[in-house]
Amino acid sequence: MEKARRIFDVMPEKDIVSWSSMIKGYASNGFPKEAIDFFFQMQEENLKPNCYAMVSVLFACARL
Repeated sequence: MEKARRIFDVMPEKDIVSWSSMIKGYASNGFPKEAIDFFFQMQEENLKPNCYAMVSVLFACARL
């Protein structure tokens, strides 16, 4: 996840796909709190979650 985060951080444009992928990555790799934090950061960027982001954040909640 560290490499993925570094790549994400330098991306010039971040869309819902890149945000959802990071949320899923954190949730699936044992970092549920980080996934939820990332979800809130996405919303602060005024991006509305898609179904993939929602499923991933629910998965993260279940892992907590």
